[in-house]
Amino acid sequence: MTNFPPVDDYINWLDDTRDCFAPGARFHAAEVEPHTDGLPRGRTGRFGVVFKMTAANQFYALKCFTEPDPDRAGRYRLLTERLAGASMNWVVPVEFDERGIKGWDGRWWPTVTMPWVGGSPLVDWLDDHRGDRAAVERCRMDFARTMASLEDSGLAHGDLQPDNVLVEAGDRIRLIDYDGMFVPGLHNLELRQSGISSFQHPAWPEHGRLGPTMDRFPARLIHLSLLALTYDPGLWTELHTDGSHALFFEADDLSDPGRSERIARLWGIPDATIHRELVQLTKDLRHRTGVMSIPPLDPVYRRLDPLGFVASPRPRATGLPGAGARPGPRTTGAQHRRPPGGTVPAPWSPPAHPTVPGPSTPPRQRRKPHYAFAGVFLALLVLVVLTLIL
Repeated sequence: MTNFPPVDDYINWLDDTRDCFAPGARFHAAEVEPHTDGLPRGRTGRFGVVFKMTAANQFYALKCFTEPDPDRAGRYRLLTERLAGASMNWVVPVEFDERGIKGWDGRWWPTVTMPWVGGSPLVDWLDDHRGDRAAVERCRMDFARTMASLEDSGLAHGDLQPDNVLVEAGDRIRLIDYDGMFVPGLHNLELRQSGISSFQHPAWPEHGRLGPTMDRFPARLIHLSLLALTYDPGLWTELHTDGSHALFFEADDLSDPGRSERIARLWGIPDATIHRELVQLTKDLRHRTGVMSIPPLDPVYRRLDPLGFVASPRPRATGLPGAGARPGPRTTGAQHRRPPGGTVPAPWSPPAHPTVPGPSTPPRQRRKPHYAFAGVFLALLVLVVLTLIL
């Protein structure tokens, strides 16, 4: 298989866009966003590098590939056909060009071009907006709708993680990086990427495959984190690790959920809906061969504030009992008590009806002891004794 150019080669070629693009091409003589050293600034990923281009007063993202993929051209052909004219809000128009950029040796290499999307990656956005519960709730709702839109279209992103989830103005979701996307017609292709470990089922490399349900596990992880943040914004500083691509859960939380302090902390939230999501997460992690049969998000989550988290603010979950709530594990600073025996506690659900005392029943009257028989016996005993003495 052909070796693709390294990042440094693309940086050097793009230093003169009149040479690496054909005359009349969109990016011929275009401007490239520079780094502090004056050379083109590249944003590197696992399979390529992205440059911000300016052409005809429009901003674009140009992706150049550093790893081969024999299915790339076919995937993007099917994808562009599928998305043509689509009215899905999460979609960013994409163009694949087999002869996108020319190296110094005259050889052409493929590229992908998208409009440059404003907004911030999900982790950065939450860093700035986690205290705005209404904004987080709007983001959560739009994320749930985005996942439903993908499934309804028979699509799957294939690398669902916060770097590929952008939040725009209005707290709306856009998805970027379609290199691993599943499109109908790709069932027989080899699975060439598995996503990052903190957003994939531990058994995914062994049992995962291309298909329309491949996003469900990472989607449920992201949604659970957003749901918990809507309930308690303080969880971000408590459970998120600065500099991590993850929201709450790291790979070790998923590989051993019974010993996860982060999962135990969420069990301490006195809310039945969050507990139901944790039950599903536990079930998903235990069934290692069922990674493709994980259920989708409940349609109720597509509505704004379906659980009343924003309309009816909850107190911070400190492990103390709330009204009608089961006590959760106490926490002290960053230390979280694990569930007893290292296992996840059973889910709690509020009573369906309040307990109403029935009509009172008069207490039974305690019977008074009867002493008549004892008195007679004592009299006879005294009589016998006196008879013997006399």
